[in-house]
Amino acid sequence: MRRFTLVLCACVVVLAGCSYGFEVLVPADATIDHLAFEFDDFHGGRLRVGPSRIGVYRCDSIRERPSGNYYPDDSEAVWLAHVTAIDAETATDRIAYGIDDHGLQTKRPPQMLVPGGCYVVLIYGRAVGRPGRVGTAGFKVASDLKVVQMTEREYDHLFSKSK
Repeated sequence: MRRFTLVLCACVVVLAGCSYGFEVLVPADATIDHLAFEFDDFHGGRLRVGPSRIGVYRCDSIRERPSGNYYPDDSEAVWLAHVTAIDAETATDRIAYGIDDHGLQTKRPPQMLVPGGCYVVLIYGRAVGRPGRVGTAGFKVASDLKVVQMTEREYDHLFSKSK
C-alpha cells in the first residue's frame, strides 16, 4: 500500500507540474497576404494570450533531435519574434504573421510563404486566466494562396514520421 501511495503522489506531482497549452487556429479566410493565428481554449472559446515568443518553421525542418526537441534552431525559422517585456497589455486573441504587434519584436524577418508550402507555428505565452504556456499548429499553403490548417491527423503524422 505504501508503494502505491508513493507512486500516486509522484504522478500527482508530475501532472501538476505539466505546462498546459492553448489551441492555435488558422482562420478559415486566411491567405498568404492575410495570415493570423488565433487562440482557443480547446472548447471553442476564444482565449487571450500574452505572447513571449513565436516561431514559424517549414515542415521539412521538423524532426526529432538528440535533445528530444523537434524544432530547428532559430536560424531556420521562417519568422521569429520575441517579446522583451510581457504585461497585461500585450495579451491578444490573434497574432498576424510577420507583424510586430502586442509587444513582439522580429528577430528573423518573415519570409514569403509559398504555394504548396507546409509550415508549423509554435507560440509561447501566458493564457489570460489559465495556466496555458504553449500552443502550436500546422498549416499548408494551397495553390490558390489560401492558407489551410492541417487536420489533427496530418499534424500528428508530421511529428510521428520524424522519429
